[in-house]
Amino acid sequence: MIIICHCRLLLRPNGPIYGVVMNANQFRKARASLGLSAAQIASILNVDPRTIRKWESDDGTRPPNPIAVRVVEWMIGGYRPPQWPRDRIGRDDEEMQ
Repeated sequence: MIIICHCRLLLRPNGPIYGVVMNANQFRKARASLGLSAAQIASILNVDPRTIRKWESDDGTRPPNPIAVRVVEWMIGGYRPPQWPRDRIGRDDEEMQ
């Protein structure tokens, strides 16, 4: 399943999906929709919180990493990595029911 909620897909010349692209604003909104702080998502993605702030900066100098974008898309789809904040466990499951 491919989620196309806040992104557009890039295709390689031969056709297969290459990656997902989000701009800073889309990444920020996706993080907010998960209810995660910049520090929490940084911990999940194993990056420095300053990196998250750079990805979310509107100056466009450092767009979000495509692999991080893919993980965020998985989390929007329901995936919860082991690093998911304990105070967030169960909330999304309750909201979905």
